[in-house]
Amino acid sequence: MRGLFPFLPVPYPDEVKVVSLFLELFAILVLVSLGVAVARRQFFAPPHLHLSMDANLILGLIGLLMVSTLFGNAFRLVGEGGHTSAWMPFGSVLSRRLSG
Repeated sequence: MRGLFPFLPVPYPDEVKVVSLFLELFAILVLVSLGVAVARRQFFAPPHLHLSMDANLILGLIGLLMVSTLFGNAFRLVGEGGHTSAWMPFGSVLSRRLSG
């Protein structure tokens, strides 16, 4: 919406603190779900499940997107001086690791 109508005061999602928290929680839930999906595909695959490289590639790309979301928040916090934020709990943990 902000790209189509620049005159509207629509904030970016990461500018709203509650939305940042939900985005991080969602990213962690997706990563846990991807871990379960990979374990199911590799170790407990039902006989009717079609194993393909395309499905593994899609799971990997979704995981990469979620990891980049978490690292993006961490780098934003490092760029702001290494502060932590209660609204970005996982980004805060990563930012402390990255800033030394």
